Amino acid sequence: MQPAETMSKVLQAAAKATGEDATLFSCHSLRRGGATALLSAGVDSTAVMLHGRWKTDSYQRYTSYTNESGRHLAAQMAFGVSSTVQQAVLRQ
Repeated sequence: MQPAETMSKVLQAAAKATGEDATLFSCHSLRRGGATALLSAGVDSTAVMLHGRWKTDSYQRYTSYTNESGRHLAAQMAFGVSSTVQQAVLRQ
């Protein structure tokens, strides 16, 4: 058995043990989830590409927009707005 097959079987067993549909999990799940987690943590996209051995920006197909990403983006937007307002007030 190849290492990827072994890892997929371990993931599927863990999924089944937690009541999840085991057929939805494989080593590909780790690749996709890993890329998404790294980007959500603020890791530079070039570093994600290097770590995942992607030679092009095709890694973007593996990532997904998460609730955490949305919260992070909303916080950045709020900070940007308040910073802009603060600068405008200081100029008056």
